[in-house]
Amino acid sequence: MKSIRYVDNLFLHFLCILTNSISSTGHFTLKGLLFVYTNLIGCEYMNLQEFSPDRELSRPLFRQLAAFIEAHIANGSLPAGHKLPTERMVSELTGLSRGTVRQAFAYLEQQGLAYTKQGSGSFVAVQLRGKHSIAIVGSGQETLIDLKRQLNDLADMESTIFILESVTTAPDPARFLASYDLTLVPGSHYEKIASLIGDATDKLMEISVSPSEDTLRQIFALDREARIGIICRSNEFLATVKGTLVTYGFASDNISSFFEMDYTTSTYFPGGIDALISFSDAHIFTSERFQFRNEELIQKGGQIIPFVSHLEPSRLREIGNRLTGASPLSL
Repeated sequence: MKSIRYVDNLFLHFLCILTNSISSTGHFTLKGLLFVYTNLIGCEYMNLQEFSPDRELSRPLFRQLAAFIEAHIANGSLPAGHKLPTERMVSELTGLSRGTVRQAFAYLEQQGLAYTKQGSGSFVAVQLRGKHSIAIVGSGQETLIDLKRQLNDLADMESTIFILESVTTAPDPARFLASYDLTLVPGSHYEKIASLIGDATDKLMEISVSPSEDTLRQIFALDREARIGIICRSNEFLATVKGTLVTYGFASDNISSFFEMDYTTSTYFPGGIDALISFSDAHIFTSERFQFRNEELIQKGGQIIPFVSHLEPSRLREIGNRLTGASPLSL
């Protein structure tokens, strides 16, 4: 069923706004009933409670919300002419401010995806064709960010990342992922997700992720006795980087690590380091506060290496074939 109704999820909200439709005499008013209707419409085809804003991403929150709505336009859940939920309802169900929601709606209008009727609200302007929505599920946010960037660089794809627990703890994982054309899951989590979504496995694809060639080239060029520091956000990313270094012959005793939240401009690795490795969106790359620390390390002959994960070109072609039905997929 292309359009899934989510009214059950909105029951408590319905009760709240229903209260606003009752007059001081205890009777329903026509204006109040219209208020109820206009607050609920638009959410029957898009479960806003599935939207999970990531405040640590460099991408603004209004762009994240706009991408979430655009994905539902792209997969046909929100057809042309369909009324979008009100700013108030989107704000209450997502936890975003009214100003952020307003920015998202304005951005959709700028992109030609929505339009506003004075006094009536916002509506879907077009039905996107050829734009595929992809969910990427995993437990290492650092890697998910890299994959999202790689897929979004392709003209016909728009991807959204989900930490594994947000899917496994959802009341109905199959419905949670239903609005996406394809869900990509690393092999280590594939069976778990497959067991949770039942008959929807036709929209599930197992993937293998590897470090980029440039990342491996820089690591390979390091002296095998080098003291290496790793800055991570998750244990999975830390294990991936350590595993890669050990595979290339680096000694475990020479590898130390800090979680991103614990690494500040006044933090130093015990004994010093010769190379610093972290994910591409880490604060050491994105914050000007770390510029002098980075320059200090480089002046001493050290290196700073962004550890970038990616999908091989052959896998990208398989994803494209899976989405278009051009050829059967062999996992």
